[in-house]
Amino acid sequence: MNIVVSAASLRMGGAVTIYNQFISHLREEIDDNRYFIFVNRVLQQPEIAGVQYYVPDIESRAKRSWFDNQGCREILEKEGFTPDAVISLQNTAVRCLHGLPQLVYYHQPLPFFKREWNPFKREDLEKFLYKHFYLYFVRKSIDKNVQFVVQTEFLKRGLVKRLGISEARVHVSFPDVELPDVHNIESFPFPKEYCNMIFPSLYSPHKSHIVLLKALSLLKKKGELGNVRLYFTVSKEEAPVLRNYVERNDIGQYVVFLGRLPYQTTLTLYNSADALLFPSTIETLGLPLIEAASFGLRIVAPDVEYAREVLEGYEGVQYAKADDAEAWSEAIQAIMGGGKNGIYDISSEEAKRLEGVLRLDLNNTLSCSAA
Repeated sequence: MNIVVSAASLRMGGAVTIYNQFISHLREEIDDNRYFIFVNRVLQQPEIAGVQYYVPDIESRAKRSWFDNQGCREILEKEGFTPDAVISLQNTAVRCLHGLPQLVYYHQPLPFFKREWNPFKREDLEKFLYKHFYLYFVRKSIDKNVQFVVQTEFLKRGLVKRLGISEARVHVSFPDVELPDVHNIESFPFPKEYCNMIFPSLYSPHKSHIVLLKALSLLKKKGELGNVRLYFTVSKEEAPVLRNYVERNDIGQYVVFLGRLPYQTTLTLYNSADALLFPSTIETLGLPLIEAASFGLRIVAPDVEYAREVLEGYEGVQYAKADDAEAWSEAIQAIMGGGKNGIYDISSEEAKRLEGVLRLDLNNTLSCSAA
């Protein structure tokens, strides 16, 4: 089978992880197939027998439009590659290859969350457009030959409802998660006299760091903050909104801005903290939840669908109403004075689920679509 892979617009974040995992599995599962991969120049292009890469010029809007509507077909014809099927790793089907069976990896969660964005704020405009208009382009790109792969049941329900397609056309494949060997991770030098809580995340307003600061402020006003220390993996310079809130509410002694950390250092946080506070309500998966659970760490997560799905069966989690500072303050109080991490011994069955052993047979799915 000759398979075209669409990945030309992937260049950063979780999309790159998806591409890298696809390439990793391709080495082992290519069989007798031939792949023609449209790839962004910033992504890896390892030499694999049967795989051909092509970096299209899509830097301008006009060039991107030409490529999407006719360019990819013209390039394939010029290169002498006649496709039998398509895999798109970038949310939409390939319009100029309509009629072929296509498998689209969908990983953009914004259209399915209730949160609203202000189009008149520069920092909100992109998210506003994704939430309200992105699915229009997804819908426009698909035909009856297109099927989808998503990471969670939450995303599947969203696609089925919003695109008006059958459940049979959307496949859930929990992604590969390479969990660390928790027994070989060093400790982080947290002061032992404090109840140390972490939120390992880059700063963005939708990550809801601010709700944790509001929760601390509420506890301080009640005189119930005690020996809590909350650690952010952002710097004060990256997040002036957070810095200013801390200063105005005089909670600086309870909040530590660690700045961005290497992945291995972040793992030491999980290994030594008393709890993970993860208030972010807009996630495709919420990888820190899975990582913290692998360490048996206490977790406070938002009471939203994606978090409940990812942590289903994990006994070390409690849920707090999203963006409700009072609810998060109560959750923090419940953790204060408790034991250290490792409160939940993960069963072998749960560990396998967290490692993402559920994989989708892409070739089989494409073959069924073509039938």
